[in-house]
Amino acid sequence: MSAARALWVSLALLVLARGLLTFVPSMWGWGLNVQRFLDPVFGWGLWLLAALALVPALAKRGVPALEKLGEGLASSPRAYAVVGLLGAALIWLMPDRVWFVGDFLLRMGNVETGAFGGNFVNALPLDRFLHSALLQPFGRGSMEAANAALRALGALEAGVLAMLAVAFARALRLTGIFAALAAGIVFFGGYLTMFTGFGKPASELCLATVALVTFGLRAIEGRTSLLPCGVVMAAALLLHRSSVMLLPAWLAIAAMTMRTYGGRRLANVLGIALPVGVGLFAIPRILAIAAGYDLSHHLAPWSPRRVLDLANLLLALSPLAIVSPLLLALRGPAVGGRRDAALLLVLALSFLPALLLIAPQQGIFRDWDVFAPAAMAFSMLGAWLTVETVVSAPGRTWLAVTVCVLMSMSSLQWMALNRDVTRGLARVRAYILEPPGPPAADRPLVWDFLTSRNMRLRRWSEAAQDAAHAAEDAPHRRILLMWALAATNAEDFRDAQQVYRRLLEREPEDPLGWLGLAGTAWRLNDRAELERAIAKLRSYAPNGPERAAIRRHLMYYPQVWPARDSVSGWAP
Repeated sequence: MSAARALWVSLALLVLARGLLTFVPSMWGWGLNVQRFLDPVFGWGLWLLAALALVPALAKRGVPALEKLGEGLASSPRAYAVVGLLGAALIWLMPDRVWFVGDFLLRMGNVETGAFGGNFVNALPLDRFLHSALLQPFGRGSMEAANAALRALGALEAGVLAMLAVAFARALRLTGIFAALAAGIVFFGGYLTMFTGFGKPASELCLATVALVTFGLRAIEGRTSLLPCGVVMAAALLLHRSSVMLLPAWLAIAAMTMRTYGGRRLANVLGIALPVGVGLFAIPRILAIAAGYDLSHHLAPWSPRRVLDLANLLLALSPLAIVSPLLLALRGPAVGGRRDAALLLVLALSFLPALLLIAPQQGIFRDWDVFAPAAMAFSMLGAWLTVETVVSAPGRTWLAVTVCVLMSMSSLQWMALNRDVTRGLARVRAYILEPPGPPAADRPLVWDFLTSRNMRLRRWSEAAQDAAHAAEDAPHRRILLMWALAATNAEDFRDAQQVYRRLLEREPEDPLGWLGLAGTAWRLNDRAELERAIAKLRSYAPNGPERAAIRRHLMYYPQVWPARDSVSGWAP
């Protein structure tokens, strides 16, 4: 089978699988069943476009438009500005409102209140600056302001990603439809969800991955020095410890450049010295984090379930990553000795250990930000292989249209899902309720998230139900308090009373438990329990830590106390 035919068959199978999984009430194929949770326009509408693009006669009609677009991307002096604005606008219009990915809630909470500093315990300096110090002046004080600040940063970075995608196509010296094909594949991946308000370094690492290779391709041909690569590598090392996976590609770029052009340029020497100098500071810190934290928290036990989750992950983040090994096998003899191919292969292979060995703490389904830079590396290799495949089949140039439509459809569907909070939460709930279900360790974390998110949305009944599920697996103090608060706001005071009693059985001295118990007893006219709770509350010193905790609690949850005035002669 020719590489072009194999590419078309693979794309057809992906589109078919997406359509069929829409009807399957299961989460075994969570990387492909996204449109099951979408509205008809973003779901079946985009799927139909992808299906039609598989038809050669229809795809051929899009060739002139894509050819014209590619010519503009490859040669127009305004291309960078235009795609930058369009990329930023797209992300600004597609905010993540579900907030499920990774530590979304914690990072936004840090911008909002300055709290949650523990989330930055293992953070490197550039991460702290970008996602805390830089944004807090704009986002402190409210959830809306914090979210807007994070979205603005993400939109700006998405504009940069669009420009880098064009620069990547130019670095490969592509023109016309092939420039549009390469740029489209690099830009449109599931990793675009990292740019829609998520406050962790995944988006910046995606940018660093594209930038390093783009500048590297230019450097090894003598079109620029090693300095841009050095700046990118140094910044990445200050951003996140996973940046060490870029080091083999950087070393390959340096070796190929210096072998050809030697040390004649001072900029080349600086391009090597800068990452080395930063590495002397950053790498000992990175190694200490790896030894003290990652080895005990992030090493993955191998299992068939993990293999399936990784396949789903790649299908969600970079669909061509599944197709690339087949294209590489079919095109292998034709790409031997190519320096651009060697660089992209080194980059992709450098990320394989992380993909195979790292186990995110909240599971692959949720913490897919951990693998976003790897997906970007695979997309770049996939873009190169796809271009080579289409170039080698002159009669099938229309495949470029098919690939661009499928990639953009996949990326837009993921962003549309995260934009619709109700449908997005329905997918999270399906993951926990439908087969195969999350691993036992992840189950309470998912219920905990649903509780927190529904409380933010003031969906009190749903929050109480989710907290009840979470408490089945992990009945700790915080989830019991959240359950009681949600039940109180849902005016299910009897349920709230039972939860406060359960909390006090576990922690008899908890002042917030006694406060909540007094409030529910007053509402239920349970005089005996009210007097018992008030007696306990009176035992707290006016300036003691218990009263301070109560006052702080009521600042955020005033509804716990049923009246502004005193109850039975006691007031907060």
